[in-house]
Amino acid sequence: MSYDGTAWLEEADMREAINESLLSSVPQKRLETHLPIGLRNNGNTCFINCVVQVLFSMPEIKDLVINYKVDHRNNHPQPQIVMLIELRKLFGALTASTYSWIDPEHFLGSITDRGGEKFDRNLQHDTAEFFVLLLEKLKEAFRLTNNSRERGKHIDDYFKIKNKITLLSPKDEKSLSTQQEQELLTITIPILGYEDLMSSYKETLSHQVSYNYQSSNGSQEDTAIQKCQTIKFPRYLCFQLGRIEYDSIHKKLIKLDSRFEFDETILLRYPPQGDDLEEINLIQEKLKSLENYKDSEMSIETILKHAILLSQDSKDINAEKQIKKLLVTSTKEFSELENKIEEIKDRSSHKYSLKAVIVHEGKAEQGHYFVFIYDKIKNVWFRISDSNISQVQKNEVAETSFGGNGSTASAFVLFYENMDENENEDIRKGTSSSSSS
Repeated sequence: MSYDGTAWLEEADMREAINESLLSSVPQKRLETHLPIGLRNNGNTCFINCVVQVLFSMPEIKDLVINYKVDHRNNHPQPQIVMLIELRKLFGALTASTYSWIDPEHFLGSITDRGGEKFDRNLQHDTAEFFVLLLEKLKEAFRLTNNSRERGKHIDDYFKIKNKITLLSPKDEKSLSTQQEQELLTITIPILGYEDLMSSYKETLSHQVSYNYQSSNGSQEDTAIQKCQTIKFPRYLCFQLGRIEYDSIHKKLIKLDSRFEFDETILLRYPPQGDDLEEINLIQEKLKSLENYKDSEMSIETILKHAILLSQDSKDINAEKQIKKLLVTSTKEFSELENKIEEIKDRSSHKYSLKAVIVHEGKAEQGHYFVFIYDKIKNVWFRISDSNISQVQKNEVAETSFGGNGSTASAFVLFYENMDENENEDIRKGTSSSSSS
């Protein structure tokens, strides 16, 4: 096989990365080849190791990084490019090493903060914040080398969610401001007062906020309803669970280890568009006529129930039977129309499946991060805690991650993968996206 100079250099880079990962110590030979390769904890670097392992487990991100074309003519690359090159080497080592774990020291030393200073990895950082920082740095590195897009995408597009935000009056739901667009890489989910992911998430889509305005009757108001509609969901959804709160009495951060559940699969919808929206509006008009018969304040169901009582009083058995039959028919029609609306909404639904769970064990200001990662090809879950790796059952993922029962271990970050074959585009462009109803 022949290689041009660049290809040979790039292959040499990978071989060098694998060899250098073994210099600082001697890990064990990789006897259990069905297990992923671990990363050594070089101080307080467990939060970094978790993020790296999650990104490496995502085929699109792994391919994008490994297929990055290194410019060997650039002797003084910018810090972001140096970091990308070191991550590429690290991914190469995670792919091809014959040892059970490798040392990520070169990558760790290449990370800089948003100010361009050397990243202080000796302090414990929030793993979700580091995830966002790493994506920002990688996007900038690709941009600087004109390698910013893969199949028309930036690296952060695989995680970016796009929302449409509207402020409404609590009294009449009239719009109080122009619609604004919002882009996020992570979705913050409140824990306090909620028992599970979807109940908390749906609450974040419509909630009360502080907002000063003058109402239509001239009174001064200070609250509004903020409604959020998702117009684009990404390939991977990242939920940051709000387990850290500030205790104003004791003036310190506390960790909420209460039980908080999440499903292996979640169904998300985008707002109905076009023909679907028109059909739903027609059905809702029919429902309205059943709820308010001939613009009265009484539903057909209520009217028929009154009619049954009157027929019973008059002892008209045939009339009573006919009215009861009408009542059953109207109730059935109402239920069928409601089900039809749900069926239409389901056309726009997309299933997300749990991909990874980053768990924190300990207190608010100290502890240890490890991660559960699902291997879709092997159909198994792995527990990766730096260099310690094991295959686990699905129920262990749930029971360890949900928290509660006196445990200090609980999920901090959830990653879900879109199971739809065709990744969603912005719904305003005429193709599918998804949002919760």
